[in-house]
Amino acid sequence: MAHIFVGVIVPGSTAFENVEDTVKRQLEPFGDDWKVEPYKVYLDKEEISNIAKDHNISQKELEKWYGRPLALDERGSYYSSTYNSQAKWDYWCIGGSWDGVASKMSRHNNDYRADIELGHCSLKGNMIRIAQVETIPQFFALVTPDIHWYEIGSEGVKLECGEQDRSEWEIKTQQIIETHRNDILVGIDCHS
Repeated sequence: MAHIFVGVIVPGSTAFENVEDTVKRQLEPFGDDWKVEPYKVYLDKEEISNIAKDHNISQKELEKWYGRPLALDERGSYYSSTYNSQAKWDYWCIGGSWDGVASKMSRHNNDYRADIELGHCSLKGNMIRIAQVETIPQFFALVTPDIHWYEIGSEGVKLECGEQDRSEWEIKTQQIIETHRNDILVGIDCHS
């Protein structure tokens, strides 16, 4: 688990008093606790076979192994889940470890701080009109007003990435920011 720096782009017409609620609404679908309609999660047949063989266990014992009831259909064994497969964070705050970085009004000597104080979790210093951004901060991800999550790389939340991923992400970030010149950028500290 780690903290990631996320830029949330809020529509430019959003009144200041509504910015925080808008950020919350845009981030909500990417939270661990966002419940979705139940869906089937199929178990890998080879994995099931290996577990059953290695541990000499029955179907009922297999349910205990997986910690949930299992079912079987034409595609194989599965369990039902309401876990948000789009989840990117389990909690977040405005600014946080990157307090002031989005607006270049940082109260830190460096880009990241692990010791978050309450005063570092507010809109003040953590939002800026995109038209005023001179240098784009190094975000891990961006969330656009149409509630789309863009992130560095292509394999989900990964904290280490190669030079090509970084270069491609920098280009993508510039394109997204340019598309939203009339909107507001809010810096968010997400724990993932």
